[in-house]
Amino acid sequence: MTMHRRRENSGTTLLRFLTVTAMLVVSLLFASSAHAAALKLAFVSADNDIWTIAVDGTGARHLTHGTAYDGSPAWSPGGKTIAFARHPASGGPYTIRLVPSGGGAARVLFRDAIPHAKYYNGTGGLAYAPGGGKLAWTDAYATTSGGNARCRVVVLDLKTGKIKVLLERKNGFGNTLQSAWRLSWSPDGRTLLVAQSGMDDEGGQTWLLDVASRSLSKLDVADATNADWSPDGRSMLVSTSTQTSSSILLVKPDGAVIRTLATGGGWGGEPGVGDACFSGDGQTIAYATLGAIWLMTPDGTGNRRLTTGDSPSWP
Repeated sequence: MTMHRRRENSGTTLLRFLTVTAMLVVSLLFASSAHAAALKLAFVSADNDIWTIAVDGTGARHLTHGTAYDGSPAWSPGGKTIAFARHPASGGPYTIRLVPSGGGAARVLFRDAIPHAKYYNGTGGLAYAPGGGKLAWTDAYATTSGGNARCRVVVLDLKTGKIKVLLERKNGFGNTLQSAWRLSWSPDGRTLLVAQSGMDDEGGQTWLLDVASRSLSKLDVADATNADWSPDGRSMLVSTSTQTSSSILLVKPDGAVIRTLATGGGWGGEPGVGDACFSGDGQTIAYATLGAIWLMTPDGTGNRRLTTGDSPSWP
């Protein structure tokens, strides 16, 4: 009887262990699925509206509507709101607006007062500073196709509503207008990574802008169209593009290339790759190609298509 009870207890213990293990696996799978459904990206649709979508492809939400051109979405810390730039379809000054990430009416944070000309005006690269007290972006305008360009990096203090111009360039970084700048704050909030997507003498270029001193130094990754700092500050994503090719590079803060993560065609032919940015935990990279947003791991593997659109932005 004693031996029989021992065998029965041993079997019961094993059964309980297997049951608990199975429940734990199911719980972890459910948590992973719930996390994927909760983690969202903001992006710009083909009709120039702001949307959000979960990384598992569910729960797409249409946040902005109308004929205006909405772009450069940037999540506030905490993820409750998304800042974006709006350009009227009829032309005229841009506005920076804020929309609840769960849906609702957008309100104006900033209304541009620069007397824009008809040839070109635009913004790019909205980015919240770590802690959320400041919002940075770039703007540019030109009065003719050959010059008179004015390009700025500005920061809005969200408490006071005051704007500070950190950098201003006439005629871009060269002789003709560059098309846009993209921004990314360093994790310590001291430096802005500036990607110059350009039609000037240097083409696209990457720069480090010291926020306190307003000094500018070249990162020296050529042909840049977009750049994003990793959450730990140890590396950067730089998207590059030429007429014949494009790439997404993982680089060190000194500009040395660690690896090439993706390649594609250039702006003169086949579709390219670009708009690469890190998730908040640094474990996933979103990027755009073929008119769609894709996801991959930081080593360039696990590529999968998420949705149509461009300009992805993580909370």
